[in-house]
Amino acid sequence: MKRILLFFSLITTLENLQAQNTFPATGSVGIGTTMPRGKLHVVENARDYYVDRMIPGSSEDSQGPNYLLLHEIYSGTLLDDRHVMGKLTAIRGNTGSWNRKWTVEVNTSSAYNANRGSMITYNEAARLVTLTYNNVNYLAVEINNSSALYYFSFTGYAHYETLSIVKDEFVSNVQPFVNLDPITTPSNIGIGTTNPAGKLSFADVDKTNLPNGITWYSGSGDPTVYGVHRTAGDWVAPNYQQLRLGWTTGVVIDPGTQYGKSYLDVQGNGLRVTQGSLGIGTTDTKGYKLAVNGAAVFTKAVVKNYANWPDYVFDSAYNLPSLESVSSFVKENRHLPEIPSASTIEKDGHDLGDVQKMLLKKVEELTLYIIDQNGSIKDLRSENEALRKRIEQIEQQVVNHN
Repeated sequence: MKRILLFFSLITTLENLQAQNTFPATGSVGIGTTMPRGKLHVVENARDYYVDRMIPGSSEDSQGPNYLLLHEIYSGTLLDDRHVMGKLTAIRGNTGSWNRKWTVEVNTSSAYNANRGSMITYNEAARLVTLTYNNVNYLAVEINNSSALYYFSFTGYAHYETLSIVKDEFVSNVQPFVNLDPITTPSNIGIGTTNPAGKLSFADVDKTNLPNGITWYSGSGDPTVYGVHRTAGDWVAPNYQQLRLGWTTGVVIDPGTQYGKSYLDVQGNGLRVTQGSLGIGTTDTKGYKLAVNGAAVFTKAVVKNYANWPDYVFDSAYNLPSLESVSSFVKENRHLPEIPSASTIEKDGHDLGDVQKMLLKKVEELTLYIIDQNGSIKDLRSENEALRKRIEQIEQQVVNHN
């Protein structure tokens, strides 16, 4: 009899579980842990996995960027493993406000003496940053300054995570996270097309609506030829052999008939480098805007905007150095005053504008020396002529006396 009652009791329990369709009706479920930190918390292989773990709080409504703290980062003190690997989501929308969803996939870690991470965003822009909160350094996701987001949740793996939302007025030293890992795919990517013909294909045939900053592979063949779309305009890539980008006639990168023999042909409005430096034959520009490793030829070179051009040498108040002082300096230093020595040029190079200015100053000083010497020569000639005439008179007097 007891067995029959136990059987019917089990049947009733199963029917009740099927009716409520949840287990348990409230609270959280832990597998491998007796203290679940989410609705479903699974611990296996010393790793914590969460399903739809709630993150308390919401972002502000157009009050400045907010931040979702992921975990502490290495900043000089060795760390145990901290990581967040999974999907972060939030949402907003009802009958009185516009719908908005926020989805971010992160893969970040700080362990021992390094910080690594990558991120993929959907729906709207976000970025990984480092910041300081309550005197502790964190890796965080920056939430744009826009309408408020609610119902934040996390699904994925995490360890020593923080997962809390803070406002911009409570953080400091916000910096873009630069130690990013690459995000790659071995397959082709199609935008607006389900049949991409190359590594990156667009359905926009005339290429006028492509987003800025896209890096374009020139096609099968030379893997070193790339182009970057700068603005909407004339972009032509017939058979992936020629890529025209930028302005109306912009820049042409053509791999030519033989792979590896590509060239850069600047046409129309030319090539513009608005940020950074340009190196030709070198990747180290030594801090200069343009660096050329090798010979260069010009039909014309102009150096502009040099103040205090040395025409002041011809001012009457200018103190022209004496030739004796110049001679003494040259004997001691083996180069002209104000002109860099050979060893300085060998070490640091020289500024064309500065050297031209210094050379002009020396030419103008030399001109003054010549003018002064010319005056002295004229005086000597006049004095010599007077002496010659005086000698002739004396000689004539001697002849007459005899």
